[in-house]
Amino acid sequence: MEPPKGSRWITWSSVDPDGDTLGHTIWIRKAGEAAFRRVGDGLAAPPYALEDAGLPEGIHEIKIEATDAAANGPERALTDAKTTTFLVDHTPPALEVRPGPAPRAPGHVVLLAAARDSVGTIARAEYSLDPARSEPGWTPVPCRDGICDSAAETFLVEVEGPSGGRRIALRVFDAAANSAT
Repeated sequence: MEPPKGSRWITWSSVDPDGDTLGHTIWIRKAGEAAFRRVGDGLAAPPYALEDAGLPEGIHEIKIEATDAAANGPERALTDAKTTTFLVDHTPPALEVRPGPAPRAPGHVVLLAAARDSVGTIARAEYSLDPARSEPGWTPVPCRDGICDSAAETFLVEVEGPSGGRRIALRVFDAAANSAT
């Protein structure tokens, strides 16, 4: 199930050894900030839709706090918290496409694409021949170094040369699913 537009799912797992009902509070801060701010309170169970469209780009920390205070009162309540990080990336990658090296076969066209993401990593690329069709087919393109795992990646596409007005479209995605075509 997809989260609401502009949000991401926050999930967690918690168990109380006595079987008490647990309540959860969600806190967030941008990495490097001193204080967390509360974004969710009194939550019984995951998931929680965190609105991240308004968060600034970069690394954020999220803390999930669990307590059995509802069952035991504030004096006897036990609490525990875990913190983890996540990346907010709203910006699509930059894409530059130019002619590549000599093709391996006559009549082929080679394109060299360089993709760079300002916040995260490049995740994948794909191309389509004749993308103006109503349902273009997209073919995956591997990263030249074998794995998409950095902010800058290059891709090499070799296809039979377009003729009769055919077009080639290339698009890349970053790890946050932002794309450039």
